[in-house]
Amino acid sequence: GNLCIGERSAPGGGAACDTPNNHFFKGSIAEIRIYNRPLNDGEINELAQDAAQAQVGASYNSAATGLLSHYEFASGAAAAPAGPTGGTLAASGAPTAVVGKDGDTNGASQYSGNPDRYIASETGLPMGNHPRTACAWVRPFVYPTSGGFISILSYGNPASTQMFSLGMRHDFGTNTQHVSMLNFGAPLSRQLALPLQTWSHICGTHNGTGGSIYVNGTLLGTADQALTLATTAANGLIIASSSSLGTSYFPGVIDDVRVYNNVLTQQQIRQLATQVPVGLVARYDFTGDRDDISGFGQHLSNNGAAI
Repeated sequence: GNLCIGERSAPGGGAACDTPNNHFFKGSIAEIRIYNRPLNDGEINELAQDAAQAQVGASYNSAATGLLSHYEFASGAAAAPAGPTGGTLAASGAPTAVVGKDGDTNGASQYSGNPDRYIASETGLPMGNHPRTACAWVRPFVYPTSGGFISILSYGNPASTQMFSLGMRHDFGTNTQHVSMLNFGAPLSRQLALPLQTWSHICGTHNGTGGSIYVNGTLLGTADQALTLATTAANGLIIASSSSLGTSYFPGVIDDVRVYNNVLTQQQIRQLATQVPVGLVARYDFTGDRDDISGFGQHLSNNGAAI
């Protein structure tokens, strides 16, 4: 049979395309692609943004690009990657499948602490001081003990400035809980005790010289604070533990782990921090603006209201 564009193929696999008028497509078609393999989430996301928003309308996909590693922990495929790098996760201990952030059965991974973790390849992840963004949904069970750190995700060499890690930290001097990015040296920390047994979305960005930390789409403190990174490959991408293997285990649930090769904007991070129930077409969090962060772009206009 033939590849038919604008009408369906002939029934029964004939050499010609079908001819009845009720099977013709009326409209415009551009950029047709057929692959001999399934595309991953990152590749599809990039393709979906190869257009001009003014020409395709408000439903134009403006979600984050540059996705490298992505683990959704989807039902029946907890260890399968949805991004172009990292490959299949290898389990250590006994991570278990539990209900995910969106209420999906077996849609997240639960860890009981030592030795539960997942490990993937770190090949292709940002090294040195290359810009990056790392994000995850977390539901922690406990806080770090005095002066301690529990790692959500980590990769690189556990030596000064050579590791990149995102997690929860207890500051001994002030006896307060923090969300932190660590380089196996001086951390970038923001004081916040994440709620236990509750889903929170955590993102850390680094632009080459400084970092920013976001919780549930909101920037904590000031953006781009000094943090030296010289990340060097070592033990892989570790989920629920530190690159310093055997330490900083995360007791709790983790979902939707992502690593990007660029610095996401706050708008992009707010979109990632949206829990999307079936049927959601608009969401307004009024975090400094009136933008729709559902991804559909239905932004509000202002008629005298103040934020």
